[in-house]
Amino acid sequence: METQLTNANKQITELQGKLETKEIETKEKGLLSLTSKKVGSDTKDSEVTKLKKEIKLKTEEIEKMKTRVTKAENDNKSLTLTINRLKEETASNLIKFYKQRTPKKPTDFTTKLQLKKMVEELENEIGEVLVALKKSEEEKSKLPKYESNNQNNEELKESNEKLTKDLQAAKTRLESLEKELKEQKEAHDKENDKITIERKTADEGKKKINDDKKKLEDELKKRLEEVKNLNNVNEMLTKEKNNLEKELTKLSSEKASLSVKRDEMTELVKKLEAIKDELEEEKRQNISLKKQVETGLKSEQEKKALNIEVC
Repeated sequence: METQLTNANKQITELQGKLETKEIETKEKGLLSLTSKKVGSDTKDSEVTKLKKEIKLKTEEIEKMKTRVTKAENDNKSLTLTINRLKEETASNLIKFYKQRTPKKPTDFTTKLQLKKMVEELENEIGEVLVALKKSEEEKSKLPKYESNNQNNEELKESNEKLTKDLQAAKTRLESLEKELKEQKEAHDKENDKITIERKTADEGKKKINDDKKKLEDELKKRLEEVKNLNNVNEMLTKEKNNLEKELTKLSSEKASLSVKRDEMTELVKKLEAIKDELEEEKRQNISLKKQVETGLKSEQEKKALNIEVC
């Protein structure tokens, strides 16, 4: 019984050691993971946040530009009225207007919204110039060729070419910004996928550690319960053993007392022999009982040992 208790306590100590080691490893892995990811994570989070802001801004600009394009299409009637008005104006007035206009020069700091506005204005001005050129050609076919008319036509052509170049530059800048936005969005999506995979791997590792820890805790709980049961059985057997020893001592004392008084009780020899026989019978019964108890204890110990091995 004592050997079983010692072995059980030893197993419990080993399980507790494993559990503590597992907890330490878990904490160390957690700290290392946090330390290693903190630097990379801070940088990645900063980059991702920056990309998100840039994508959001560029997306908003594109949406605004699309809205303005839709608005421009809806303003077609207004442009038609303007064209009709231009047909009624003279070429000289148009030349005077375009000489006084402010040139549109997009820069690297020009926003998409500003570029969109420039494109719309240039489209309108080109349309007006084309109408004016057509008007001028019609007038030229009807009137004599004067030098002043030729000069006006040249100026209109130059204005048209300039407006066309401005429009092309604005369109090129717009295409560049849209391409840049697409590349940044793809990079952002790729980074998000990478972070998702890393997070999934970390969650799986954490789950495995928690499962191992729970398994060790369950095994420790089971061993403690077995030790408790063994202690209860040991206590009960010890109590029975003490009772038997007391009874045996009592019987031995009675036997000694009868032996001392044997000379004084000659007349009671027969009775004494009968009592002695009874005592011998009780002794044999006690010995048999003791053997039965020892056999029961041994059987119980073997049963417990077998249960421990099976577990």
